[in-house]
Amino acid sequence: MIAIIDKGIDLSHPDLRVVSGYNFVQPEQAPQDVDSHGTACAGVAGAIANNRIGPAGIAGGVQSDAS
Repeated sequence: MIAIIDKGIDLSHPDLRVVSGYNFVQPEQAPQDVDSHGTACAGVAGAIANNRIGPAGIAGGVQSDAS
């Protein structure tokens, strides 16, 4: 599992396995990535490997422990 501490990520991004989120910058607001920064950081760390969508993240094979 990887944690990205940012404003949020694009939950519909096809190259990221997202299970949940929390807005650490503005906790009273839902986690949403208005400037693509959190999505970019999450992609560098955990973009799914070998799925033919963009580059793989440094930990592209990481699995979620969420049930």
